[in-house]
Amino acid sequence: MAQVLNRFRQQLREVVMREGKSDELTQNLVEFEKRIECIRNGCVAVKKLSNTILGSGSTPEKYQRKIPQFSAGQAMVESADNMEEGLFKDVLKMVGSTQTDVGAQLANYEMELSENVITALTDMIEEDMKKVDKSRKKLSSARLDMDAALNRVENMEKTLEKAQRELNFGKLEALKAEADEASRKFYTCQDAYATDMLTVLSREREYVEKLAHLVKIQLAYHKQAVTSLDSLLPHLEKRMNETQERPVFGCPLEEHLKVCKQDIAVVLSTCTTALRDKWMDTEGLFRLAAGAAKIKYLKSSFDAGQKDVSDHDPHTIAGCIKMYLRELPEPLLKFELYSEWLKAAGIGDSNERLQAIWKVKQKLPKQNLDNLKYLIMFCKELVQHSEATKMGASNIAIVIGPNLLWQKENEDDPGSVFSGLMVDTAMQTRLVETMIECCDWLFQDAQDENPPTPTTPPSTTTTTKPTNELKSS
Repeated sequence: MAQVLNRFRQQLREVVMREGKSDELTQNLVEFEKRIECIRNGCVAVKKLSNTILGSGSTPEKYQRKIPQFSAGQAMVESADNMEEGLFKDVLKMVGSTQTDVGAQLANYEMELSENVITALTDMIEEDMKKVDKSRKKLSSARLDMDAALNRVENMEKTLEKAQRELNFGKLEALKAEADEASRKFYTCQDAYATDMLTVLSREREYVEKLAHLVKIQLAYHKQAVTSLDSLLPHLEKRMNETQERPVFGCPLEEHLKVCKQDIAVVLSTCTTALRDKWMDTEGLFRLAAGAAKIKYLKSSFDAGQKDVSDHDPHTIAGCIKMYLRELPEPLLKFELYSEWLKAAGIGDSNERLQAIWKVKQKLPKQNLDNLKYLIMFCKELVQHSEATKMGASNIAIVIGPNLLWQKENEDDPGSVFSGLMVDTAMQTRLVETMIECCDWLFQDAQDENPPTPTTPPSTTTTTKPTNELKSS
């Protein structure tokens, strides 16, 4: 008890006066402590990886069930098994199966990470630091004991006069012997502390090997996951390419025709055939607007692979044609030919205008030219019913023209598209009107860039003059 009180007094004296304190650590010991503290902090940092662990369980089977990818993959496969045959079922089952594989791989990685990296490093550093901390406490205690013993000798020598020292020689020698023993014990503890720290530092490679193992198992997991996903992708793409079930609207024309394996877009061929069968005498066809909800419904039907339009009214069918043309990523008459089309349409002389239109037309890709010809020839048929429909070539051009040609938006100046809009619209109308009126000559099978020379100037059909009502549309 007296020894504990003396140590407490010594500590209190050091705090208040900072006197009589021996150097506890050598420069080497200070450096050792810094290096060990870095290792300790590094192990604590690695332990934070436990926050990334998703699974739990004593066996691989139990552990996997806690991995979201694994459980989600199993649910996908089970859901696919309960579906009717089709694209979605096949793809869902393939993706689900791969997800379970990736989930199992993740479970193996997490179990290895937890056991052989995080837990191993934590156990190593805790075991090593327990010895180091114990030695550090012993050293601090020994230093206090040594300083106390030395102070007692110093104080006795100061207070006793020379004569008294001779009388108390035995007592003073006993204090010196006690101080020598305390000093010996302190240096012994200092050496022991150094030994324990060096033991930890000698295991530095073992700590590093755990970090290297972390990288190896991470790499192995990611390689396995990439292999699984990489092997899945070709099968997915093959299965997706085997079906024609894909959206029609907004799909590039060339891609759409390749998928449906025909020369004319499905919407154009289906809708014009339906109109041709029984709706060619409908007044205001293409001009009178159908309900937006009805057109969207028909659009969704096409996108879903449903091509039956028999339940829809003629205005909805015509509106669907215009929407399809307008939602093409690039207009049927092509962005890059925009200026050339307008320039050709602006020529006053009819013969020269036709020849200029011919030259621009020849620059169209084959699929665009085929579909343009198909549509314009249909419009020519419709003009022949103009007495009933009140839709002559000019009227049809007004409502069809803006859906065949528009200017590409300038990303740096989006508002530039609207400049000169009225003039451009007028030229679009004139262009399409000319195409309709002279379609037989314009779309003859000649493949030359230069137009064939007609024996007589190309004639135009007589069109119904637009009424005020038609103009307003």
